[in-house]
Amino acid sequence: AHGSGAGGDLTQHVTPFIGTDGTGHATPAAMVPFGMVAPGPDNADRGWSYSSGYQYRAPRILGFSNTHISGAGIPELGDVLLMPAAGARWTADSTDFAATPDKKTESARAGVYRVTLPDHGVRVELTATQRVAVHRYTFDKPGTVQVLVDLQHGLLFGDGPRVTHAQSQVDAARGEITGTTHAKNWVEREASFIVRFDHPIRRITTLPPRAGEKAARVVLDFELGRERMLHARVALSTVDVDGARRNLAVDAAKSFDQVRAEADGQWQRLLARLTIDADARFKRIFYSALYRTLLHPSDIADADGRVRGPDGQVMAAPGGVYYSTLSLWDTFRGVHPLFTLLVPERVPGFVNTLLAHHRAQGYLPLWTAWGRETHTMIGNPALPVIADAVAKGFRGFDREAALQAMVETSTRPRPRAPEWAQRDWSAYEQFGYIPLDRIANESVSLTLELGIGDDAVARVARALGREDLAERFARRAQGWRQLWDARKQMMRGKDSAGRWREPFDPLVPTSPMNNPGDYTEANAWQYTLT
Repeated sequence: AHGSGAGGDLTQHVTPFIGTDGTGHATPAAMVPFGMVAPGPDNADRGWSYSSGYQYRAPRILGFSNTHISGAGIPELGDVLLMPAAGARWTADSTDFAATPDKKTESARAGVYRVTLPDHGVRVELTATQRVAVHRYTFDKPGTVQVLVDLQHGLLFGDGPRVTHAQSQVDAARGEITGTTHAKNWVEREASFIVRFDHPIRRITTLPPRAGEKAARVVLDFELGRERMLHARVALSTVDVDGARRNLAVDAAKSFDQVRAEADGQWQRLLARLTIDADARFKRIFYSALYRTLLHPSDIADADGRVRGPDGQVMAAPGGVYYSTLSLWDTFRGVHPLFTLLVPERVPGFVNTLLAHHRAQGYLPLWTAWGRETHTMIGNPALPVIADAVAKGFRGFDREAALQAMVETSTRPRPRAPEWAQRDWSAYEQFGYIPLDRIANESVSLTLELGIGDDAVARVARALGREDLAERFARRAQGWRQLWDARKQMMRGKDSAGRWREPFDPLVPTSPMNNPGDYTEANAWQYTLT
């Protein structure tokens, strides 16, 4: 059923820890639907198992950073790590700031995360608005407390260090630290930030940089008097510190409990659009999965409507929204069609983001993080997302511009793309398929994915009365037929001379598990049935 408010307390069924024990790559960070910030715990800063920063069974927490991607297999983000502790235990000589959590006290619900760190004498609670992370630290005792602010920290794809250059300033009287960090990891990007505490900073201890580090790590001392509570608010911007400050201003007057309640309300209303009649166990599975589906893509536009696009230039976000964490190869088949049913009000923003990305980059996005192109995965997965919106009659975007972007994405060379990514269309146009000897790997999957994109172009062209284009791309979409092995009844790799790949085992998965091979994270059976 599609509704707006029925269903009762639905966030009680959401378990954000699902997917965090193993390689589900999920994070229990506090988020609102499609939110920009995601304050949550990081147990490590690198490695495939820690692409979200978190593992449920990890014994120690490094701290709490404020941006995360949930569900991706490559680490990125993890900006502005904070770690609180009671007393004055840390000095410039301190090297270990990690804490052992009391797992019995760790909890997460849609929009809030909580844990107690007994060794640090503090309970940490995290919640979020669209653009502001709110931290509440309750200490075991009043008086002096400290907070590590680590601007070097991030979730690393390689060994790092990730920061290429950075600058930051501390305003002790206002309890603020601001700055901008430029980093090179999965993508090259910059993140500007403001961290505002609700107490003035009494002492600043700058930690000596470790080898290769360019960003500051500081320990801030606070004097709470008879109080035991300290709040920190963190806002970020892809543009500049002024943008982060304006983002913070939108929600600066809201208390932690008000922010937490509003986050819960957002989730309650959105989850209530799908109500089911089921037992508690199935509701837990269903609403936890629906929750994870609605975390991304992330609207990273500033409150003033600015955003930094894929070319690194500041632009106006169309309609004031700009979505990133667009993992389109993963989402175009199931998630985006679900979005057209569940959050139709966001679909024009999704499409306008794709078109703005095309205007800046020259082709539609493939997989974006913090607004930057990763060139990850294959095909042109933005094409069926647009075609789906056109077919279902969505308005609010320029359909002629969309068709033009689709055609250019499918035909124009991409000389600035990485060497391992799609750069031109010569082999595809010449043979009608991707020969296995013209590409390192994944030739069958790539041919099939390009065919899906070609069919999407043909359908939009036909909807807009462009029969010439429709016929051209409908023809191109049939290239998969040349990879159909009628004897084996399988989609199979073929070289430029028309010879099948040998040996052939349809059960063997390839890319990246077992290359060389012709399939993307799959085997012949899976891509035959696709």
